[in-house]
Order: sequence, then C-alpha cells, then structure tokens
Amino acid sequence: MCRGYLRGRLLVGGFFGQCVGRGEREVATPPSSRFYGYPADLIGSWCGVSAGVAAGWKEGTRKPSKQAVLLFELHRQRRVLGVGWEDWVVNGECLVDPEGNSTTQGQLRAYAHVVGWAIERNRLDRVESRSSDLLGRSGEKRLRGVSPLLGGNHKRGTS
Repeated sequence: MCRGYLRGRLLVGGFFGQCVGRGEREVATPPSSRFYGYPADLIGSWCGVSAGVAAGWKEGTRKPSKQAVLLFELHRQRRVLGVGWEDWVVNGECLVDPEGNSTTQGQLRAYAHVVGWAIERNRLDRVESRSSDLLGRSGEKRLRGVSPLLGGNHKRGTS
C-alpha cells in the first residue's frame, strides 16, 4: 500500500501524487483546475456543501465525491434548472409546469417563431389600419396595389 505524509496527515492511495517510496513525502498536485474561476461559495451552493469544503476542493487538500463532481459539471454546463424553477418537473422528454401542463422541446422551439409571427402580424395590422384611416377606402385600394405591406399585386397603376 502506498503511504506518504503531507501537512502532517497520512495519505493512502496516492491521491495527491505518485508515491515514490515508503516513508517519503508525497508532493501535492496543483489545485484542481476543474473548479478554477468559480468562487468556493458558489461551488458549495451547487454541490450542497459548505464554502470551506468547496475551498478545500479548489486548493486540492480535499477530494470531492464523484456525485459532487457530476453535480458541479451539470451546473457548469447549465444543465440544471435554477432557483425560479422549483415547482417545475422534467418528465421524460417533457417539461411540466406547476399546473401540470407538459411542454415538449419542439413546442419550446416553436414558441419564439409563433411570438415573432404574432408581433409582425400585429405590426402589419396597425400599418394597414393607419393607412385606411388616412387615405380612406379609395386610397386603400390604390395603396394595396403598390405596397408589399398591405398585399396586392405590387404593380403600380393597377386599381
């Protein structure tokens, strides 16, 4: 069995580096680059541990569990729903809201297109309404022939 000493603690298994011989000091590995750039309190809140434990993980003096590493990676890759989603549930391929309505990935992707279409349709309706108010019925007929916004054949001079 590999044994060594680091900061007064007995180390077993070579977690902090390769054992070079019995009774010799092991050299600690550099701090984990996995946690680089993330504050210890954020790591702790993501993984359900104290900021002190998370700081130990960052320094390389403590080893995180496999579950903690997986949870950190999921948060880092933004694959975990945040605080505002407490009552939402992922059920298979659907996202279920607190009222029980299921939404598929396809529906979520289509949502932006539908909203964009509705905004554009509303804008066109307002343009058409303003033009008919300003020009009256005969002016609307003339405008329909030349304006791509108001439909028609887009040729000048046709009524």
